[in-house]
Order: sequence, then structure tokens, then C-alpha cells
Amino acid sequence: MRPRLRLPLRFDATQMLLEVRKIKDEEWVRHFNKDEYSGRWDGLALLAPGGDATKIYPGATDTGVYQRTPVLERCSYLGEVLDTFKCGVLSARLLRLAPGAKIHEHRDYDLGLDLGRLRIHIPIQTGNDVRFVVGDHRVLMAPGETWYMDFGLLHRVDNDGTSDRIHLVIDCVNDEWLQALMARAMDTEPPESIDAESGSRRDPVDIFRELLVSNPALGASLHECSTVDEFVDLSLRVARDQDIHVARPDIELALRNTMRGGAKLSLSEAPPLTHWVPEHVSEREGATEVQWCFLASRPLQEPFFEDTMIAARRTFFNRFLRPTTSFEALEHAVSEQPGLPLVGIIAHVSRCGSTLMAQMLATVPSLVVASEPPPLDSVIRETGPEITHESHIRRIRALVSALSQPRRGGETGFVLKLDSWHLSAMPLLRGAFPDAPVVLSYRDPSEVLASHTREPGLQMSGCVGQPYSGIPMEGQTQLEYRAQIVGLLFAAALRAAPGALLVHYKDLPDFVHTRVSSHFGLVLSDGDHERMRARERFGAKSAGQLFDVVTKRNEAARIEAGSRDQVERWAGSAYRELERMRASQAVTDRKDPPPNASQPARS
Repeated sequence: MRPRLRLPLRFDATQMLLEVRKIKDEEWVRHFNKDEYSGRWDGLALLAPGGDATKIYPGATDTGVYQRTPVLERCSYLGEVLDTFKCGVLSARLLRLAPGAKIHEHRDYDLGLDLGRLRIHIPIQTGNDVRFVVGDHRVLMAPGETWYMDFGLLHRVDNDGTSDRIHLVIDCVNDEWLQALMARAMDTEPPESIDAESGSRRDPVDIFRELLVSNPALGASLHECSTVDEFVDLSLRVARDQDIHVARPDIELALRNTMRGGAKLSLSEAPPLTHWVPEHVSEREGATEVQWCFLASRPLQEPFFEDTMIAARRTFFNRFLRPTTSFEALEHAVSEQPGLPLVGIIAHVSRCGSTLMAQMLATVPSLVVASEPPPLDSVIRETGPEITHESHIRRIRALVSALSQPRRGGETGFVLKLDSWHLSAMPLLRGAFPDAPVVLSYRDPSEVLASHTREPGLQMSGCVGQPYSGIPMEGQTQLEYRAQIVGLLFAAALRAAPGALLVHYKDLPDFVHTRVSSHFGLVLSDGDHERMRARERFGAKSAGQLFDVVTKRNEAARIEAGSRDQVERWAGSAYRELERMRASQAVTDRKDPPPNASQPARS
């Protein structure tokens, strides 16, 4: 007999939970094994000696006749569930484990096939953050399922979730009816898989998910599924073709848990870089974790990198898999498969046309353009004694290499658009990419402030952190705070300006065709220019809004005099110095004009 077996009985968990919620909190009784758990673990008897609901000990020491308790009499559906069991039912209890509580590892010596007494669990309320481990194997149970487990093995439960874990627990006589039910389950339920290297038992669903990650061609059809039923049906067929035995409820449970943010698939190696992209980098238990998103040949065409990730995450394929790796796994992958050369970096002071520049360049088939990718922001912000200058540069290069993989085929270069606050990190970025040309866009600081007054960005709300956390929001007006942020942006831009091509907002969009493309070493075809012209007609963040520099400048002209005074105080001198440097570049450009921007592209 298997130590863990799902039986072919399913019940309505919602109806059971509705009845449980009607039970008064004071009716629950603290569990008697006080040394075997921490936190709150309590229960309530449904069948008990003398019908006493407080007698939740299921042992044989009490000689009273087991009867239905008043609680069970109030819960008609729970009574129907118990009546389904045609075997001898010795006891029935509701057991409730509170969030944060733990049942410590132990054995139940009064249960077992040889003793003729088996324990059945029916989850009523549970979640992916509940870890039920029996015999060194985590058991994933969905509400309403029926499970036999050998509790003579060491077992434990950790409720790391945010709600009570509630089970209906039934002790049964191992008679002919129950033996027939278990034999039927043995015939229909897939066996647990064995890991060839460790010898440990593994969840067949995880084996299937790992195969889909490592073999993108296998999952190509799954990626196109538009409904849950279509995805589950096709997953079962694909798994069967690969001789992986998974059941429909397992696929449904894994999909449901990943959609709620759980059930990540932890891998030792990065997925194929030609199809997967790092979408999130975070610290977890002292290590850097990378979460990956399946893109296949989808280009980074939305205004921002995060927009592309949001669109890609909607597929059931990405919801089902959600693979994560260590950052070291990413570094190893890009050492084997480096990305495209970085042909240009777009830096900016915010709200000055940088997104439009990136969107125009993204229409060029030979380019991959990533606009403000959050995983890069996470790596740039990394701090700690283990992050040396050299390791910081190495990690930034590795992340950019993973982001810059060809997406459609035929791309030859990568353009990276930064967040505005990355101006303060330009020394670090230039150290990582000393040969990459930089374009720095800016505009009149009063216009920047006017834009953020209409629609404040994160940097204006105190949400960005360093290097802006040193400015207190308390004790000053919102205008004063935002003007100081603008001042910091312009001061950082001035420090980053040497060696960069300065682009004023008023020179857009034409400047992208000429000086920007020349600065990045691009040789554009007539078709490239046509595609860029079609994109430049619209606003950077909205395909339906026409791009109009004059109108936006006129809106900025209406800001109050107090705002202008604040902007002048914090950003005026830096802005004028940038303008002086740009005028000097213009003189140089007239002496040494850029090459013909419309000549044919290199083959």
C-alpha cells in the first residue's frame, strides 16, 4: 500500500466551509497534544463518546458509545459526507490550524494497516502555503479531496499562510469497503515519481513543469491556449505523450496556486535564453532569486518592459510555470550564450521624450530595446558587504546580457533605456559598459515639474528610495519636495553629461533620425525611417494620442510663478549649464556633420 493516496471521493468544500463558519469560536477545543505543536491548533468532535463535541481525542481509552454531536446535527452536509463512508467510522473531527502555527514532526503509533485503523483527511480550507509533509514528501491537497496517509511515518504541518487550515479528519476501520475504495484509487491514481539522482519522491506536476521549461518547443502549443479547460486538456495530452502521469486535479491545483502568487518552480539551471527573459530579481533568504517569464519570439514592443511582462503573464502557460533560479544560474547561462552588443544607452531626467525615442528605435527590426526593466533596477540597487564594485559590475553585465537576447531573429544590437533615477548610477553603468554611447535627454525643468504635477511619477512620491530618500517630505509643501527631486535629477544629469549626446525635448522627434542614430552607430534604411515616422506621430505611452511638443510646452507655461521660483532655486543653474554644453555640441556637429541617415542598412 502506498503511504499517500488520494481516494476517488470529492466533496463540496464550499458547502462544508459555510457550515464550519457557523460554528461559534468558543466551541472549539484546544488540541490535547500540547507538546506537539506551537501556535493555535484546536478541534471539534462530530462523532464522539456520548456525543460530546469537546472530546476530540480519537483513541480507544474512552468506552463511551460514539454518537453524533450537537455540532454535527447542525451541519447537515458534513453529515452527508460522513454517511458516504460505508466502512466503520470510529471518530470524526474538525481540526483547525491557525496561520503561523506548526504541528511538530511526530508519529501516530495507534494507526496502521496492521492495526486495522486508518485515518482519512478531507481538506475544507487550505492553501499552497500550508506544508503537509508525510514521510519526507510534501502532500499537496485541494479542498474537497479525500486522502489516506500512513501516519505511522514521521509527519508535520506548517501553516505559513494567512488563513486557518481546516480539515475533516475521519478514523475508519480498514474493512472490505475501504479496501475496495483504496484498490480503485491504486488503479486510477498515478504513482509518485522518483528522482533518479536523490532517490526522493517528486511531484509529477513539477517534473512536467520542468520539462516544459527546458523544452520550449514542447510547450509552444500550450502557450497559445486561451481558456483554463483548453490548457488543462492539452497539458494532460502533452504529459501523457511524454510518459508523465499527472491527474487533472493536480494540473488545476498547480495553476490555481501559481495564479495566486505561489507554487514557484525552483530550478538549478536558467531556462533557455532564446525564449525566457528575467522579469524580476529579488532577495530571498540571503540569496538573489531570479524569476523568469516565457516570451518566445515576442518582441519588447510595449512602451515599458513591465508592460510586456504584464501582457506575457496573462497566458496560462506563464501562470502555470513561474520558474525561478539563483542569480548564479543566470550568470552561467549568459557566459554560455551572451546577448547582443549594447549599442546605446538612453538616460533622461524624466518626462522629456526618452520613451518616445525608445519606442521609435524599437520599430527598427535590427534592434532589441528594453525600456526601464525592473530587474536591472534591482541589480543596480544591490548593496551589502558581499557586493564589491567588481561584482556589482559583473552582475549588471550579466543581467543586461540576459535582457539583450535576440527575440525575433536577425537583431544585431541592443538599446537600453534607464529610469530617470539611474542618472546617479551612471559611473557604475559606464564602468560596466565603457564603450556604449550614451544619449541624455532633458527639457526645461519647469516643464518636467508641470508634467509630474499632472501625473506624479514614483520619484515624486517618495517611493524610489535612494538617492532621494535623504529629502524629507515632512515640513514642506508638495511643490517644494517635488522641486528638490527635479533639482537632484538635473544635478545628476549634469554630472553624467560629459561624453553623452545631449538631446533637448524640443528637438524631438527629428533628432532620433539624425544625431541619435548616428551617435549609436546605426545605419538606417528607408524602411527603418518609415517605421520610425509612423511611430513618432503618437505619444510615447499612448498609441492613440498624437505627439505634440508645442502643446505640452504651452501647458507647462501655465504653471504658477511659485513653481517657477522653486524650479529655478533647485534646478536652474544645472539646466543652463546643460544648455551651454548642448550648444557647444551643436557647433561641433556643424563642423563635423553626421553621415547620411537615410543610406541603406548594412547587410
